[in-house]
Amino acid sequence: MYTLQQIPPQAAHCVLKVENFLHEQGILVQNKKVLVALSGGPDSTALVIILCLLRQRLGLDVEALYLNHGLREESVDEEVFVKKLGTIWKFPVTILKTKIKLLATKTHSGIEECSRRLRYLVLKRFLIKQKCHYIALGHQLNDLAEDVLLRMLRGAGWPALGGMDAYREKEKIIRPLLFLTKQEIEQFLGLLKQNYCVDKSNFELNVLRNRVRHTILPLFCAENPSFLKNIYRLWQLSQIDKKDFNFKISLLGDVQKGRSLFLARERLDCFLPGERLRIYAYFLNQLGTGQVLSENLFKLEQCFKQKAKNKKIQFPGNKMAIVNKRGVFLLKKEKSYGNKK
Repeated sequence: MYTLQQIPPQAAHCVLKVENFLHEQGILVQNKKVLVALSGGPDSTALVIILCLLRQRLGLDVEALYLNHGLREESVDEEVFVKKLGTIWKFPVTILKTKIKLLATKTHSGIEECSRRLRYLVLKRFLIKQKCHYIALGHQLNDLAEDVLLRMLRGAGWPALGGMDAYREKEKIIRPLLFLTKQEIEQFLGLLKQNYCVDKSNFELNVLRNRVRHTILPLFCAENPSFLKNIYRLWQLSQIDKKDFNFKISLLGDVQKGRSLFLARERLDCFLPGERLRIYAYFLNQLGTGQVLSENLFKLEQCFKQKAKNKKIQFPGNKMAIVNKRGVFLLKKEKSYGNKK
């Protein structure tokens, strides 16, 4: 195990850049306990090492969790690797095994989506059990670019189009490497002569994210070598815009009315049409799952402008908006299963 003073200057500079990024994002890790989602890949390996190198400087307590879904033969080697990494860098590693195929079958969901949901669920529960303050994920700038392209494909609006957050306060999730490129992370590991595991499933082109990673993103980078830097600038703008928007949301006051949300007309009239569209989407998302379609939002805004009388607009996820002269009611309808005989 190295200290920050013992590693090559270029590697130490990378570590300090991560510390500065955390500070810029308002992520207070001093004297905190951080749970790292460790897969053994280059990103999570670099993440846990960087946090260990910052341990003495920031008073950090670091531990890691490895999930073995039993889907790949190399997972046995990954278990050995993460255990050894924990021994060398002196942090505890917990290894949990899951039966993801069985769970995916029971929940009628795909393996990839089921794995993702289970991963976050287990991390959240382990966070509470181990009394950690944060869950640290190894997403980096290339992942952010992939996320932006995927959101673009799915028709995301602004500022969601800016991509994933570096800090999700409610979920206690942090992404300390989000500003670093894949190349910079691999260079950091090379300077430390640190090996890592390679997940072969990341190269399977039947998965959309992998196709974006290996076919679409390289085309953008070939056309513009500064594409990743531009993505980071876009992300920075989206983060600023989110903060501004959260302040504007607070101006609406209390919108909770029983099981529904009520947006008063006199308050909504203070906003521009584009801002109202974002407000509708924001509060519809508060009601639960179900993509908020732009077409429906435009219908809602049109009804608001026309001061429609009890006009109803349906949204995916069993959600509904009702527009009248008082304002806009947003509610989630209970599912109807029919009368039991």
